[in-house]
Amino acid sequence: FLVSDPALGSLVVILSVLSKSASNVGWFIMWVQCIEVFPTPLRGTGMNVSVMVSTLITMTGPYVVDLGSKDLRYPFIVFTLFGVMGTVVSCLVPETKGVPLAERLEDIDDMVDNFKFFKWKTWR
Repeated sequence: FLVSDPALGSLVVILSVLSKSASNVGWFIMWVQCIEVFPTPLRGTGMNVSVMVSTLITMTGPYVVDLGSKDLRYPFIVFTLFGVMGTVVSCLVPETKGVPLAERLEDIDDMVDNFKFFKWKTWR
């Protein structure tokens, strides 16, 4: 693997920086998506639950990094698996572009009922 070969150290650094950049973009998108998906009466509660879950998951980071003492590849494997899992799960969140913010729970039901996979409204 790349990590165990000292000659490829700069490649590992470049891939790590790219991974961290992608993580930061995903973090920003998560906050915007949370604001748009939760209906007004539940927005505060939904955001707080999201923060709690993300904090609990973030607290496991040092333990994952410590796996590197056993094998240098383990942290990269774990973080990559979580990234792929996050990408797959994010496909289950309805698209909110061009849709007004949900004011009632019924608005969320309508949004989910009208949701179609792989029908992104990107540039319109």
